[in-house]
Amino acid sequence: MITDQVVERKRKENIETNMKTCFEAGMENFIFEVVTDKAINLPPNPRVREVVVPTAYRTKSGAKFKARALQYCLEDDVNILQPTDWIVHLDEETLLTTNAICGILNFCEDGKHQFGQGVITYANGDIVNWLTTLSDSFRVADDMGKLRFQFKLFHKPLFGWKGSYVVTQVEAERDVSYDHGMEGSIAEDCFFSMVAMKHGYSFDFIEGEMHEKSPFTMWDFLQQRKRWLQGILLTVHSSKIAVVHKVSKLLD
Repeated sequence: MITDQVVERKRKENIETNMKTCFEAGMENFIFEVVTDKAINLPPNPRVREVVVPTAYRTKSGAKFKARALQYCLEDDVNILQPTDWIVHLDEETLLTTNAICGILNFCEDGKHQFGQGVITYANGDIVNWLTTLSDSFRVADDMGKLRFQFKLFHKPLFGWKGSYVVTQVEAERDVSYDHGMEGSIAEDCFFSMVAMKHGYSFDFIEGEMHEKSPFTMWDFLQQRKRWLQGILLTVHSSKIAVVHKVSKLLD
């Protein structure tokens, strides 16, 4: 059984590991923002900022869940970043690699596109559940094939967009926002990409992989897929997104 204490300890370990990787890659100007609904009381560190979303906070459209938390970080009185800064979105279990950091720096330095994404692999380190890990192997193939193809050739998220290993320019992310009501709150990553494409922003593939863990149980795996399907259906039926942008999601 995984307790809250175990989860918090793992989060802190991941932050320390990712910070160490940044230093090993030669990065100097960076900060980690940990966004949470419940304070985890991270040790004081000038490189780490813990952002606790107030229970009373409401977005203008009533966005929920992760979309609500991400939108809170973009509010004028919370955001500390400049319009030309870059954000790298990671899930709580995502681990950076020096290759990914180099790829992100090259992407940002190039400056041709406002959004980028790369490959995530799942069979690194200790494997908790072989079945879910093997089931996630197709996602790596998707990243190397479909994801790379759409961004290198079309520079649009025609066939998919993940919620982790997301690199965005601050000004563009604030323009697109995550404040799209309940219909943009289940699969907020998918909805965000469709709105960004609608606004004319461009995307590119980032070299270098990041590491994540697959769900620990088949129940968690199935619940995750269920949420993705529900979120994509809400996106497809949204009146805020033109049909021309929805067609590719139906084929995904």
